[in-house]
Amino acid sequence: MKKIVSLIFAVAVFFSSCQKDVSESSKSSFSGITSTADINVPGNFDWRTTKIVSLEVSELASDYKSKIQITDMRGNVLLYRIAQISTGDKLYFSLPKSEKEVYLIRNGIKEIVNINGNTASILTKKSGGYPSNAPCPCDGRMENVTFKYLGTNGATLTVWYKDKGNSKSQSHTFSNLTTGDIISVDGFDSKGNSGKPARLKSQTFLSTNNGGSYWNVHTSCSEYILGNIYGPFEVIAFTDGQSRTCSASCVDTDGDGCCDSEDAFPNDPSKCDVQYTPGKNVYGSYAFEDLWPSTGDFDFNDKVVDRTTALIVDANGDVTEAEHKFVLKAAGAGYKNGFGFSMPNTAPEEISSVVSSHQNPGVYTQIDGKGLEMNQSKAVVILYESWTNIISYSEHGSFFNTITPGLGISAGVGYSDTITVTVKFSTPQVITDVLEIDPFVIRNGQRDAEIHLPWFGPTDLANTSYFNTFDDASSYPATGNNYVTSNNIPWGIETPLSSFEWPKEKVDIVTVYFDFAAWASTSTPANWYENGNRDGSKVY
Repeated sequence: MKKIVSLIFAVAVFFSSCQKDVSESSKSSFSGITSTADINVPGNFDWRTTKIVSLEVSELASDYKSKIQITDMRGNVLLYRIAQISTGDKLYFSLPKSEKEVYLIRNGIKEIVNINGNTASILTKKSGGYPSNAPCPCDGRMENVTFKYLGTNGATLTVWYKDKGNSKSQSHTFSNLTTGDIISVDGFDSKGNSGKPARLKSQTFLSTNNGGSYWNVHTSCSEYILGNIYGPFEVIAFTDGQSRTCSASCVDTDGDGCCDSEDAFPNDPSKCDVQYTPGKNVYGSYAFEDLWPSTGDFDFNDKVVDRTTALIVDANGDVTEAEHKFVLKAAGAGYKNGFGFSMPNTAPEEISSVVSSHQNPGVYTQIDGKGLEMNQSKAVVILYESWTNIISYSEHGSFFNTITPGLGISAGVGYSDTITVTVKFSTPQVITDVLEIDPFVIRNGQRDAEIHLPWFGPTDLANTSYFNTFDDASSYPATGNNYVTSNNIPWGIETPLSSFEWPKEKVDIVTVYFDFAAWASTSTPANWYENGNRDGSKVY
């Protein structure tokens, strides 16, 4: 097996949201702007804070499956796969635009991958060599290898090796295997190893039921093989030519080949691989103004919703199920807005069921038997018709979590239920079609008044006659930003990998986050929402 290419091993110095808030004197060169309405945003600025990264993989493995994990530089898990990867294959995941590197962890070995724009590549070393950063040392031909059998009951394993004539010769046979059996293949060749245990040949070949297919296991310490999966056999231990044993503890409750420590569903044998947006147990945020098509106060707290998603994938890397979790964090609005999301690349017939932890009252929305909104050409899920249906107050008020606590009954201090929406697909979906969802606000119970992020368009039930009225200057139906003003200011923004800390009521976002205007004008710094350059006294 070939190795992962040599990538640049640099110490990543990462500036995160742990930085302290700065003072007014640290404002950017755009500090003269005191209102979001005054920002001159280039027409080609799309307001996205995330990118879909295409990670090309070249021959990470050609004859066996590998355990592959992608994490960001914070350690947040983005995807986990057990897959056989070959030339030209790609992995896709969502990442903040400000991020330039990720970790690739393959069978326990961690590498840094540099990202150029929206793409990254992993190439292979042309020469072999046991990796210096492997968890265990290895030298000489191995004395034994231990496998766990993952196949069906009743099979026979035949172990072969190549003799000097380069033809295969049989060395071991194991009959009537049962799923979960542990098989130890011991050495048989003592030549050149006088006084020590017999060793295996440099390459060991596995076949089942004397079939024509062989799986080639390098038992020469030329590769790190622990955790590799060859057909129905997983390497769980080996002993090198110096009698040193390398093994990994793996508790696999459901017997699906994924250790419980890596299995998102340790009690469900039909699920193992999973991909996360924006990261495992990590929430990003959506923040909206709700007076569209008129502008408001640009505090972006009329609705603040946190979201995290787990995508369950099959052996081909296609998505069979999506679990979305949403939490309403703030509703600084007199309007009792609803909230939903569209799946812009998924037709309703590709959904088998939608199950939500919140049951809508059905006052102004119509939901079909599968849990989707009716009369939509794209799959649309309505989370709630009014934010008042999902919150609990410790102090009642007309607004929710935007007025400083302690100011009386109007403060509206409390918390929201977490709404879990599980979408099951009738046919597996290509990962790039479901990585993004299109969240939108339904303004004050008026179903045809939708407010979306600027790079999305309306659903079929929106009233498009609102476009280009009052302060709206959307491109619709032409290509370009929607739900933006004439100087390209949106009614909705997104922050990835960081729950948004929203401004207090009636406080313009540019007076809180000093780099917001710079980002909107120049595309940098893309991490304005977490770099600490803000006035923390104005955050709720």
